Amino acid sequence: MARLLPSTQIGTISSETGKVLHALRRIPGDEFLVWISMPISETVRPELMLLHERRSCWLVSISDAAESQVERAMQGALFAVEDGPAFQAADLGLAERRLLDEFHSLVLTEAGVADPAAVAVHKVVAFPKVGQAVLDQVARLGGISGFALWGKEMLRSDVLAREIAAAETGPLPRQLVHCL
Repeated sequence: MARLLPSTQIGTISSETGKVLHALRRIPGDEFLVWISMPISETVRPELMLLHERRSCWLVSISDAAESQVERAMQGALFAVEDGPAFQAADLGLAERRLLDEFHSLVLTEAGVADPAAVAVHKVVAFPKVGQAVLDQVARLGGISGFALWGKEMLRSDVLAREIAAAETGPLPRQLVHCL
């Protein structure tokens, strides 16, 4: 079972964040450490940070987008909104991706990491209400790269454990772990 920090919840979390936490808590073993971001700090943080035995770090921002919104993004201009431009595939999870980029840069700078590709810090936008096949299509259509998009099929403990283990590259620098 993943260890959660804080171990006692302060405040409330969204139902979408709860779905992701539920999947993480059900992963067997104790090699996962999950930080839950609470709105008590001025620092902008993703909803979750996952550390796997100091070998990889996952910054997870969670979208509340419904599958109908994502499908509309795939159709682009076919579904123009009366009071504004159509929602495009590249817009999917844009706020979440910007937050992840900002936090990722901040942490790497603070840790003194010169080559971001040399450390296993992964950026993920989780979509608990959207199917993985739809997200894969949107990522291709929108040119979304550098981020993993996790749909509802990914948010099972067995699938998450395999995904995380497959992406590991080696130990994280100590100074990076302390900056998280």
